[in-house]
Amino acid sequence: MRRLSSQFIRTWALVFLVLAVMSSPLFAQGNQAVDIAVQRAKEAGVPEKEINYVLVLGYNHHLRSEEVTALIRITREARAENLPVHPLISKMEEGLAKGVKVQVIEQVVRQELKQYSFVRTLAYRAMDRWEVPVKGLKNSDLVRLAKTLSMGISEQEMKGFFEEAPPTSMKAFVNAFEFMAAMKQAGLSSEATKAVVFAGLEKGYFSKSGLNLASTISAAKRGNIADHEIETAALGVILGNRSIQETQKALGLEPKDLGRAPHVISPHGEGAVSTEGGKGERGGAGPGSGEGGEGGAGGHGGDAPSGGGGHGGGAGSAGGGGMGVGHR
Repeated sequence: MRRLSSQFIRTWALVFLVLAVMSSPLFAQGNQAVDIAVQRAKEAGVPEKEINYVLVLGYNHHLRSEEVTALIRITREARAENLPVHPLISKMEEGLAKGVKVQVIEQVVRQELKQYSFVRTLAYRAMDRWEVPVKGLKNSDLVRLAKTLSMGISEQEMKGFFEEAPPTSMKAFVNAFEFMAAMKQAGLSSEATKAVVFAGLEKGYFSKSGLNLASTISAAKRGNIADHEIETAALGVILGNRSIQETQKALGLEPKDLGRAPHVISPHGEGAVSTEGGKGERGGAGPGSGEGGEGGAGGHGGDAPSGGGGHGGGAGSAGGGGMGVGHR
């Protein structure tokens, strides 16, 4: 007999676990409310594997039926608005793993949902102005853009950037935003950051990741080099006048100076990645069979989930700071 595939085994293991969950005393009294929430989520188009995963989380963490219902309701609301569901479930999982109260998790996840909606509105307006089909905005791009709001970019800054930025691909736009977030973390002035980022967009520099340049700028800031010198050097790289190595030498930087760069989101959403160009620590993969989620840089504050493993082997999502209180 041929060996059963691991995917087949995982799928049936999840099915049996969900059946055990639904028949357990945990949901006995509030089972009707959970059933209704599940049915409505299905009707809204939430994938059954995502619903089942929330049920299993509730069982594993001994949640009350009303708490499970609240989390399922969020997935339904996200799907009804055609917003990403998977990263929200990963955020729920992070919070539960840290023992954060469900009420706090719900607040944080709803805030993230609002960020998705906010970013999508800005992106659609810009794409309409650029005469780019809105279908060009992928969920992965949306999640990465939203994560920069947890990395120091304010909503007002993002709004202004979308309104003023030159036409470009959404891939380049996302790379530019992540680069800008790294510059904010490094402490480069807003004026210098804007000049470098806009020049990069106009020259197509962000069609690929700008991590090496971000590392160089970060090291220069740590070396107390003036912002105007850093801006001039960065523009030289973007315009093709100097290589990144020549720029590092001109700024007096050595390889050892590049070792403490800020962490930004990978160009492929693969967890935290050092701006030096080498991969940093990656969020551990979680259980389940869902599609891998988008990764991100760790946020700031308390015990906020950051870089935690998403279900289905996804990389960790960015910590948004808000789950650092209210342990169960």
